[in-house]
Amino acid sequence: MPDSQDTAKQFSANIDKAQAEIWHTLFPYLPATPENLAQIQPRRTATKRYIPNEEIPPILEFDITPNRPLVLNTLRLWRLAQYHLYFINTPNITINTTHLDFGNDIQDNRYERKTLGKFTFRGCAFTEITMGLCDFEELHFYDCVFNGKVILKDCHFQKLEFQNCVFESSIAFDRIIFENKAFFIHSTFKDSASFRHSQYMQGANFSQSIFMQKIDCTEVRFQDFANFTHTTFKDYADFSQCEFEKTANFYGAKFEKAPNFSQVQFKGSLNAVNMDLDFGFETLREKIKAEYELSKQQAAPRAGKVLELQFHKSLASIANDFRDSFRNFKNALIKENNNLDASEFHK
Repeated sequence: MPDSQDTAKQFSANIDKAQAEIWHTLFPYLPATPENLAQIQPRRTATKRYIPNEEIPPILEFDITPNRPLVLNTLRLWRLAQYHLYFINTPNITINTTHLDFGNDIQDNRYERKTLGKFTFRGCAFTEITMGLCDFEELHFYDCVFNGKVILKDCHFQKLEFQNCVFESSIAFDRIIFENKAFFIHSTFKDSASFRHSQYMQGANFSQSIFMQKIDCTEVRFQDFANFTHTTFKDYADFSQCEFEKTANFYGAKFEKAPNFSQVQFKGSLNAVNMDLDFGFETLREKIKAEYELSKQQAAPRAGKVLELQFHKSLASIANDFRDSFRNFKNALIKENNNLDASEFHK
């Protein structure tokens, strides 16, 4: 049986090896000096005794506290997939798909879809995040600030969590598959937010978040509980063509402009208790006109002046979308025998 001194040496060797690997992956052009390696610390140490011939396990969880800006790319994260890394109070992080690294093992796998590991960011500030075609095991953000755009498209997430975060710029989570419950809670979105054509297989939680600009959830499928409790929508919220397979919870949600729930399917129950529709008819009419003008602008580059009318919606069609929104809410509540709340959607 290895004595305590041998065990300590083996653990120390395991830690040294992991620290060096992590450092050279995160900062491939900087030396692995003792001062630099001190920025990578294990989250736990061994306390158990080992039986004869038992292998001492590697240390896989590390706190990362870099004292310089950090640039991560898909390939670097992929090389660290075996670890669960915790980035603490890092002030300047960029994550993108730019390929900065060299070496046969990197180049041979450059264009394959990448399966990434577990990463947690706490109290960090991000310059930009742009990624695609990635499968994440776990990705957590707590008390973080995103100063630039966040673009994640065509990705799969086993676990994704944002808590108490601030998004200063626009975000896009389009064509994403969330295999477990996704959390976007207690967060503020100051610019536009897009979740188009995504799928939440085990539920989604947006409770107590604030969307200050447009949120686009067109054709999103919520296969489990969808929670928008006390969520505030200060601008246009587009949930058109969504599917809510189970409970859609909008308890205490506040819409300061008319939302679009046209062609939505509420297959489960709808909770609209204390939902605040804080807009009047004049606001709704202005929104219909604005959507009409936007439709014309989007159609003109494609069709030209001659065929423009074939591609953009009429005023009547846009007005019917909003009418259909209120009808969907009303019918879903009547199905739940909630005639009192259904009466609020007579507009």
